[in-house]
Amino acid sequence: MILISGHTCEIGKQTIKRLKDLSFNIITIGRKKNPNIENIFMDIDLNQIDETELLKYSSKISVFIHFAFSRNRIENNNKITNKIFKLLGKNIININLSSLSVYTNSNYGKQKKIIENLFTENSVNIRSGIIYSEKIGGFLNKIISVAKKTRLIFLPVFAQHKLQYITKQDDIIKIIEEIILSKKYLGKKIILVDKISLNLESILKKFLKRKTYIFYVNDKLFYILLKISNLIKLTNIDTDSLLSFSQFRSEEIYNDKNEKNIEIITTSNT
Repeated sequence: MILISGHTCEIGKQTIKRLKDLSFNIITIGRKKNPNIENIFMDIDLNQIDETELLKYSSKISVFIHFAFSRNRIENNNKITNKIFKLLGKNIININLSSLSVYTNSNYGKQKKIIENLFTENSVNIRSGIIYSEKIGGFLNKIISVAKKTRLIFLPVFAQHKLQYITKQDDIIKIIEEIILSKKYLGKKIILVDKISLNLESILKKFLKRKTYIFYVNDKLFYILLKISNLIKLTNIDTDSLLSFSQFRSEEIYNDKNEKNIEIITTSNT
């Protein structure tokens, strides 16, 4: 039996679908129950964890996959993750979807690092870049939504730099499947990225069907304009996400020789 947190996100949904195809029983925990997922053994509200109910099955859970993360309630991430761990057995496989943002000074990266530190024994932390499939999520999706309406994008100068910062969703699911079936990578931090380095403009063009005009402005000016735009509700783009993005110049940022148990896996699916 497998416990999955964060089943309402796209990668959570697709992982559940894949594991159901492999005949695993699934218990899901999310910010809200998901009526669109069929044939789930149990679906639990993350904000109202029924400890008594979950404890009935804790001895049968062999894998915990952690996708859940709230940008709106950052202080709750650590608290909720700890609460789940207390309800589970000690000999299960723990898989945490982390981020390459742990190498940056963004609040998001700092929180992801804190959660990583909870996943120690019998655990794998998967550090991904921006996750994409047929579509892309997060703040880039918001930029794309604006571009589709206006056919115009203003970007900061740092967006011209090439960086290795995208990860295909299917590659993450394949790694998760491999960990579950073969118990490979336990105790590791996996850096999973596409082989080809791209800049932000190149990434956006992958998902923009129509011709869009892109203009670059000074980084500091861009942040000021974005904050004003968010304030008057023209946009709703997280500046902290852009801070993560701005601190990546090349793959060298995650080639820390002092960090132990790192495995870098590059794919060529771009």
